[in-house]
Amino acid sequence: MQCTTILPAGYTSWKTIDFKQDQSLMVVLGLGSLLAFIGFGFLFWLLAFLLSPSFHTNFRLVINLQVLGIAILSIVIVSIVVVIVHEAVHGLFFWLFTKQRPVFGFKWAYAYAAAPEYYVPRGQFLVIGIAPLILISLVGLALFPVTPFVVTLILVLTLTMNAAGAIGDLYVVGWLLSRPASLVIQDSGDSMTIYGPV
Repeated sequence: MQCTTILPAGYTSWKTIDFKQDQSLMVVLGLGSLLAFIGFGFLFWLLAFLLSPSFHTNFRLVINLQVLGIAILSIVIVSIVVVIVHEAVHGLFFWLFTKQRPVFGFKWAYAYAAAPEYYVPRGQFLVIGIAPLILISLVGLALFPVTPFVVTLILVLTLTMNAAGAIGDLYVVGWLLSRPASLVIQDSGDSMTIYGPV
């Protein structure tokens, strides 16, 4: 099955996931994101020690106002870049599957890429959903062995923030994995409606 702008015959709505209206879901995803930040942060920190010679030999804890200021500025910049790159990867895969430019948006709690006019088959939507977590993580891990200490620190922060920011994607991917391959998804950014055969 390919992406289409026409709902397949005999399909009806199975579920709507509305990130804008479902406050309890946003709270759960927020807590999940915090736990993911801690868990992935530990994982990427450990991998940096294992894979990056500069990280392993140069690491030392130095706290002063200058370092603290640089750290805060780095977190702000990395946060913005991670959101842009993460959604760009989603958008790239929407474009590859639909052959149309995706829609991008930003709300106070999340950003999104979407293809609201298309019904995307479950298999393709799974790729779209998981691609930023997998691709950005693989690129970052591949850079660990060749980056200097400071860059490795920034990479650890980048990979951790990307993984924590993917918690909504993981929720949707997890739900879809336990459902039939015949489903199609219409993603509007704020919400998505999942359709399947009657």
